[in-house]
Amino acid sequence: MEREDWPTAQLAILLEELGNENIFGILANLANGLATSTDAVELRKLKRLLHLLEIAPYQQVIYSIRAILAATKDDEIVAQCLKFLRKPEDMHYVQFYLNHSNWVVRLQAARAFGSIGSREELPRLSKLLSDPVWWVRYRTAQTILEFIREGSPEMAALRAQLNDRYAQDMLDMVIAEKDKR
Repeated sequence: MEREDWPTAQLAILLEELGNENIFGILANLANGLATSTDAVELRKLKRLLHLLEIAPYQQVIYSIRAILAATKDDEIVAQCLKFLRKPEDMHYVQFYLNHSNWVVRLQAARAFGSIGSREELPRLSKLLSDPVWWVRYRTAQTILEFIREGSPEMAALRAQLNDRYAQDMLDMVIAEKDKR
């Protein structure tokens, strides 16, 4: 982590080639220890560690990721940690961050919702269709289409509830994109 001139992608390849899964537990603990830091150098190290941990087995890192989410105040780190969430028991993190002030965090929360959310929770997510940031609306519409089939009565009801022209347009655009595939 001291060698910022070493590309993170190359380090990840090296770790994969080594095949030693114990290293991920060590790196996760190191990342966890940096979570409460306010030092810019340590936060850069944590961000690099999180990129390396993306290739780690889920069970070896998730407890550290949850601890980091609970401890950090850095929006970029929160957004990175949201990428790790894959289980329904982490939905409370996703719900909390759907309303975050940073659009990148909201975007990652919408993405994570697609992995662990449920149809019953869609009303909370659908509010992001009116987000001021285009990318958040776009990812939200994509996630909604993972749960609701286009042309269904449920989709028509959702679209009818939208009072925001931009929200309607985004939903229509993502449906059209999906139709072209």
